[in-house]
Amino acid sequence: MAEVVLARVDARMIHGAVVSTWVPNTQANVLFAIDDETYKDDFKCMIMKNCALNIRSEVYSVEKLIEVWNSGKLRNRKVLVVFKSIEMAYKAFKLGFQFEALQLGYIIPDEKKTIQVDDRKAILVSPEDIEMLKEMKDSNINVYMQYSPQFVPVAYTKYEL
Repeated sequence: MAEVVLARVDARMIHGAVVSTWVPNTQANVLFAIDDETYKDDFKCMIMKNCALNIRSEVYSVEKLIEVWNSGKLRNRKVLVVFKSIEMAYKAFKLGFQFEALQLGYIIPDEKKTIQVDDRKAILVSPEDIEMLKEMKDSNINVYMQYSPQFVPVAYTKYEL
């Protein structure tokens, strides 16, 4: 059975830091980028996959992730899953995708995401994000913040509102 070695929220999804630090750090042998909109754009999918030539990588919608995960084809793979947003992670959670922990990395700020929850100013959330994170935490998912492996993980509870 496949194992989720890291579930991360990072708006950049597949990029240099994920490929050069998180993949080796977790010993992942498969990398999935999850975003419903990006999945529909063949050009963006190609760019993402070309950033990770040293590992099997795929860009999926949440529904496609669930389909692939439940297919049994992943066997004993170690999978690093990068969600583009808290919303995508929450949607996967609600559809039954199981992960023990959710790492918050980089989140793109917008007009709704104004609440800073980390010292590096890399994680800005909305009130809706906070509610989704709370529900996942209440279901025993360890939500924590870690920008890159050289930084110590910080429990999300430290900044909870």
